[in-house]
Amino acid sequence: MAIETVEIEQGPFTLRPPTATDIPWIFDACQDPLIQRYTTVPSPYRADDAVGWVRQAATLREEGVELHLLVALTESGELLGAASIRPTPDRARAEIGYWVERYARGRGAASGAVLGLEAWASASLGATETFLRIAEENDASRRVALRCGYRLEGPDPEPFRGLPVLRFSKRLDARSAGE
Repeated sequence: MAIETVEIEQGPFTLRPPTATDIPWIFDACQDPLIQRYTTVPSPYRADDAVGWVRQAATLREEGVELHLLVALTESGELLGAASIRPTPDRARAEIGYWVERYARGRGAASGAVLGLEAWASASLGATETFLRIAEENDASRRVALRCGYRLEGPDPEPFRGLPVLRFSKRLDARSAGE
């Protein structure tokens, strides 16, 4: 079951599908060592990786597996980061992931992306819970999780790139989705 192509507006941010014209920006942003350390982007990150990610985003959406979006300022279109959501097979739960370009950090883009994807998961998938897997040492992402109302469940049993991971979760309902 395909996931519809969506644009999500959350406060001053718009989450939208990546296109071929975004590839140079994606490549440049993913040169950041922190993005390579704390996310699933390849390291080192090559131009072919950006091309492949844009293609893969369309394929995964069509297959109904995941939704990958770019985060932009609604008013100007300036790209700030990327976010994804992967529903469980029954679509009751979904994992959210995100990264923000180094020059855009501290502008609320990560929180906007998480809250926008929560609202979309609740409304479009009927999801009742979202969760985040965050490297224990990634203080900035841990702060985003807490700011968005997630509760720390504890250590995740699966490390990521050799790093201990913490799992955060949030129940979604009419009051919490999109707050």
